[in-house]
Amino acid sequence: MTEEQRSESAHNAVMARRNKTKERPGQSKVSGAMLTSDGAMLKRRNATLERNAKIPMPDGKLVDGVEVPVLESTERWSEVKLEDGSVLRVKPSILSAVRIPGQYDPEGNPMYALKATNVMMIVETPAHLKRQSMEGQKKAN
Repeated sequence: MTEEQRSESAHNAVMARRNKTKERPGQSKVSGAMLTSDGAMLKRRNATLERNAKIPMPDGKLVDGVEVPVLESTERWSEVKLEDGSVLRVKPSILSAVRIPGQYDPEGNPMYALKATNVMMIVETPAHLKRQSMEGQKKAN
């Protein structure tokens, strides 16, 4: 085993140990359980930390859900070209996932709700849509 391989193996072992006991922002470890900054206790279920949440359904009714921590998320940009010539880039930013116990899709998979926000940036805008600079406004008056 080369020195580089040994170093990489040691790094992977350290990262695996950290991930097993990783605390999330606003949480602290207390005798095998986790407390959030607001004091809510998270319980262990199947070796993952879960937290109860209320989720609004399409009919307006609130149902109980179980927050499931997001381990990894690949969020890619979508590019949108508008009729006015503008180009936007949009991507979701997933904040958390909530499983709704007792609710399933037609294929038998559990129902999940995502708490997310959209991130948008303007890539291109035609000159005639941009606000004039202060100098341009003075010349126009």
